[in-house]
Amino acid sequence: MSAMLLNEMSESDIPDPLYIPVSGMDKTVFYLQPATMEILRGCPMVAAHHGGVLCEELGIIIFDFHGCAEY
Repeated sequence: MSAMLLNEMSESDIPDPLYIPVSGMDKTVFYLQPATMEILRGCPMVAAHHGGVLCEELGIIIFDFHGCAEY
């Protein structure tokens, strides 16, 4: 079974992809969130989301509060 299918079928939480692992001078691993400059000792976990969005150049996509409409 492919890794993508295994990931889609997983029900467990996953490490937050917004945090980047960085090593300190003593090889201690910290997790950096670049947008907020937050540094944590452990990586936060988030609920796994299934599915995704496939974007192609089919036209202009306009997002509003009710969803999106393609024009």
